[in-house]
Amino acid sequence: EPKRIDIAVKGNANSLALAVRDNGKGLPTDWQKPGRFGIRGMRERARTLGGDVRVDGLETGGVRVEAALPLG
Repeated sequence: EPKRIDIAVKGNANSLALAVRDNGKGLPTDWQKPGRFGIRGMRERARTLGGDVRVDGLETGGVRVEAALPLG
């Protein structure tokens, strides 16, 4: 139930970076539990393309998701 979502996209000829941050409730305590595939699926797709995805719970209660992908 975030009130604000910030999205930043940066890129150049070699890479693309995406960051999404919200001010919601944060991650549930069981977000890494087996059987939960949303974030795992994002990481697998990014790694298939040679990139990576990071997910962090913020001290303020929100969540930050960052993805970095090579281009070309």
